[in-house]
Formats: sequence, C-alpha cells, structure tokens
Amino acid sequence: MLPPGSQGRIVSRWVDAFNARDLEAMLADLAADVDFRPLRLSGIAASYRGQDGVREWFAQLTELRHEHRIALHEARELAEGRVFAAGSLSLAGVSDLGPFWALYRFDGELIVAAAQYLTDPDMVEPLGLIR
Repeated sequence: MLPPGSQGRIVSRWVDAFNARDLEAMLADLAADVDFRPLRLSGIAASYRGQDGVREWFAQLTELRHEHRIALHEARELAEGRVFAAGSLSLAGVSDLGPFWALYRFDGELIVAAAQYLTDPDMVEPLGLIR
C-alpha cells in the first residue's frame, strides 16, 4: 500500500512511467542533474549523471532488450526527503523474478538521486541501511 505523501506518489508515478517505457514521463520527475544508479543488469553501467545520462541508460535498456518491469509494493517516505521503495521484478510470463528495492532522494518535487538494488528489501532496515 502506497502512502498518501506526495513524494511517495512521485516514486509510484516514476515506476509506472518506467514500466510503460515512457522516457519523457520518467524525465519529468527527475532533476536535471540527477544521480541515477540503476539495477546492475548485463550491459548497464553502475551510474548515470543527469537527464542525458538517464537517456543513455534508457537507450541501452532498449538496445539490450531488457524488458523487466517493477511491481511496486511499498513506497515509504523517510526523513530528509527520501523515499524507500520495495517490490519485485517481472518479465512477460514470469511474475516474480526476485526482490527489488530502491532509495530515492528528493529536492522539492524532483528526484535528485535514485539507487536501485536486487536484494531482499526485508534486510535493509536490520542492516541499518535506512533510518
């Protein structure tokens, strides 16, 4: 269940745009100098800087035919303009490939940093990775 806060809704909207492969809608929620660290998939770099970097990442996803989708189960607002998101990845015909979590940092209504991980989100809090 997603929280009523605006930043949680923005993360949900960003994930929906990603799942629809709508680059322009994704960029609308990102700061011009966003620090983006996507899932570490084959052929994808560890980080991308700015909206041009996100465009480069998106082009690589398309070229490599990475067609995964994110099923978002939670987008929880934290202190200091951060949102913790958790869910799972899916492909056509395979509904649950594994867990996914991400941490988004905001400045106002724009995402200024995003880091995505392919690990169990239930381990994030016990390890002290978010507060």
